Amino acid sequence: MAWGLSRRRACALVGLARASYATPPGRGDQNERQAADAVLVDALLALVKRHAGWGF
Repeated sequence: MAWGLSRRRACALVGLARASYATPPGRGDQNERQAADAVLVDALLALVKRHAGWGF
């Protein structure tokens, strides 16, 4: 590392899981992730409509 810290120590200092640092973004199919996100967002919006005071 450029600052003389191990990857483990640097991740601990900033509160980042080492697995998050080492895992490359974009795993899996983009379309599958978007479809799963859309289902979740729709479910959350339905909850908010039923319980307007909860917020989202």
